[in-house]
Order: sequence, then structure tokens, then C-alpha cells
Amino acid sequence: MAAPAPPDADVKASGQPASPSNASAETLKSTLIHSIPIADRPPLGYQVKATFFGILWAVFCVLLRASQIVMYPLSFVPGGCREGYWAFVDHTKSSFAVMLAYLSRSTTLVITCDDSINLEKVLVKNGTGVIKGFKFDDRAVWIANHQMYADWIYIWSLLNLSDLASSLSIVLKASLSRVPIAGPAMLLWKFIFLSPMRSSSTPAELNEDGTVKEKAKRAAVKGTWEGDKQATGNILWNLGRRAMNKAKPEKGGEKGKEGKVALLMFPEGTLVSPLTRPSSAKYAEKMGIKDCSNMLLPRSTGLLFALRTLLPTMPDLSLYDMTVGYPALPPAGHAQAYYSLRSIYLNDQGPPKVHIHLRALDLSTVPSLGNLQPGPDKKEEYAKKSTKPVEDDAKLTDKERGEFDMWLRGVWTEKDALLEGFYEKGEFECREGQRVEMRLGSRGIDDWLAIVITVVPVYVAWRGVVWWGKFFGYWR
Repeated sequence: MAAPAPPDADVKASGQPASPSNASAETLKSTLIHSIPIADRPPLGYQVKATFFGILWAVFCVLLRASQIVMYPLSFVPGGCREGYWAFVDHTKSSFAVMLAYLSRSTTLVITCDDSINLEKVLVKNGTGVIKGFKFDDRAVWIANHQMYADWIYIWSLLNLSDLASSLSIVLKASLSRVPIAGPAMLLWKFIFLSPMRSSSTPAELNEDGTVKEKAKRAAVKGTWEGDKQATGNILWNLGRRAMNKAKPEKGGEKGKEGKVALLMFPEGTLVSPLTRPSSAKYAEKMGIKDCSNMLLPRSTGLLFALRTLLPTMPDLSLYDMTVGYPALPPAGHAQAYYSLRSIYLNDQGPPKVHIHLRALDLSTVPSLGNLQPGPDKKEEYAKKSTKPVEDDAKLTDKERGEFDMWLRGVWTEKDALLEGFYEKGEFECREGQRVEMRLGSRGIDDWLAIVITVVPVYVAWRGVVWWGKFFGYWR
């Protein structure tokens, strides 16, 4: 159950508890820390544990990125070496998820499902009946509401339990690609970075004949969906092509065993906060539609493009919807005010439980997707043309886009109702047998071996440099 708010705290109009500044130290200690906004929590002072895990995380990220760089020359060698390099890159993605799960080991995932998923059938158990993970569809698009910056970590941990961590691609904002060390690594992992939506009223530079200069054309679309569309299409097209190649015997694959693809998208585009909440309400008023109470209105453009790009080469593509809820939040509250990356991983104040409610959405009922199946005989032809996604998108009519947008808003309305019930009862409703809890953390020796294998190239390169220096007499 969700923790109650402090008894002496009133609820403001924004949905956030008022500051319990007058509360005694004893009251604060007796109140579950997660029910108090981060800004109102007592100072923790110096923490040895936080320092240790901060250093551990930094060292691991540096070694992971160094391993990718050491192995990079293999990407220029055709054949097995190149495939081996990309397999290693996928492995580093998986080991990154393993480390995230280990650092989040104080959190328990609470997975619930509606009737579209038979939970018993997707559970993976060992010989003694202990639950070890899940078996979701190998090729799927995953959509979720976005409440705080750590959302993707818990979802990635769920996919790691489903043996999909190495196949994950996440759609993120473009600024994250410039984060030192992590940014270049995520680019190699085929994460998709989109610029924030913007409009420009700056007059375009013209040639003498009155036509727009090419430089001005590029500047006009930079930082817009039109500017990101081709790059996004290329990445998605390559994901589909690689999945197909893994089923080709001549490529070293097994016939009928396409590769795995897991694409994670947050259709809201950003997290719910006091800054973004008014923008959603303003847009709803402008369009004459109902706004959400616990989420932002979704943007349909990116999801529609992704589905239309992947479906032609993946007729078995699935669509999963995840509604994520965090304990201790008041209705219409902002999760980022209670759980930040700093408070979770440095202050050891992460959510004791993260609730994820899963639904499988039937793609055959989704509008604007009905004419995309090229058939088995044309999949190869489609996969040879990387500009096809953009060409297909240009054929969409405003009516088709509007129908898909209306469908997605309907999904978000249902999710909003789910969150209303979650905040009222402390968990998502589901039938008996449709709920399971799994504690995050290391799953055994295999997880630690995955981390060791990730850093082996750095060790081998270092020993090679030492041997080379001694052999040529540069040092003793």
C-alpha cells in the first residue's frame, strides 16, 4: 500500500503536500521518508555508502566506454569480426542493465497485468518453481508514462528480467547524447535522440533568384521533427534489417529465428512537472479536448512513425503499454519531487516498490497501420531501402494522423484512470494471479560474469601496452 502523507501536512492546490517545517525531529523520523518531498527532508550529512556507490558507478561507466573504444577497430573488418563487435556492443548494453539492477537492489518491482496478458504464461521459473524472469514477445514497441528521470531504469530492469536488455533502444531527448561517456555509449546502443519541438519565425536567407538557400533549409529543420525524421528512420530501419539478418543461415543465423527488438518510447515527450503541467492543460484547451489529471497529453507523431517503420519487416511486432506508479505520491503529484536520481542512488532513498501495470495492445485495431504489410516476398525489397520509412510517412493524410492521435489519447485516458485508482488504493487493480513481485539486484554468478566480460578488453589492452613497453625497453 502507498504510504500516507504526513498527518500534519495540508495538501496544496498543486497536489504536493505542504512543507512540514514545524514538525519535530521525532515526527520526521517516524514518518516514512518517501512520503516527504525531497526539499523538505532532513539533511543526511556525509554518507560513506553513497560515496562508494558513486565511485563504483563512475569507474564502471569509464571502463565500459573504454572497452567499446578498444573493440572499435573490429567494426572496420568485414564478416565475423564486425558482427562480433556489434555483439559485444549489445553485451555492454546488457551489462549496463545488470549494474543498474544491482544499484537498485533496494527496490521491488510489482508487476500487474490486465486480461490481455496471461501472467502465468509469461513467467519464467527454474526447476524448483522459483520465478526467474519473464518471457515477453521478442519484437515489440513498449510505451509508458513518464513521471521522473529514473523511469527508464526500472523499465530497463524489467526488460533485463525478460532477456531483452541487450535489444533495447530508447527514445530520449537530444541533450542526453552530449552527456560525457554515457552519451557516446548510448549512440552505439542505437538509442534514438530527438530534439525538443520548436517553431521558428526567423526569416529564411534567399538566393538572388528568390529560392531558399540550402544552409537556411537545413537550419529551418534543425531541432524539429522534420530534421530528426530521416535519422530516426535510419535507426529503426537498421533495427528491422538486423532482426531479419539474424534469421538468415547465410548470415550465420537460424532460419525462423529473427533477432529481438525492444523499442521504448515515452509519448508524453517529457516528465510531469510544475513546468510541463500547464503546457498540457493549455494545449488541451486549445484543441478542445480533455486533459489528463496525472499525466501529460501524449504526442502521437513519433510512435506512429516508429510503428509504420517497423511493421513492414516485423509482421509479428507487438505493442505493450506500461503504466508506472510510485508509492507515497498524492493524486496529481509529481514523482520527481519525491524521487530523483540523487536521492535514489546517492542518498539511498529510492522507492521501496515500483508498480508497473502491463497491457498488450492489439495492433490490428490501431488506426493508420492497415496498409503496411509488404508480405514475405517483399520484406527483402523493403529492407534494402532506408528512405522507405520517410516516403511512407509522407503519404499519410491529416485524417489518418488525426485518427491515430485520437486512439492514443484514448489509451492515455485509460492510463489516467488506472493512476487514479493507484493513488486511491496504493496499487493497480488486477485479477487474482495477475500480480507478481520481484526484487531487483544481482541474479547470481551470470550477472557478475557479464560485468567482468565487459571490462576484459580494457585489461587485455593494458597488459598489451605493458608487454609492448617492456619488449622495446621503454620501461622495466
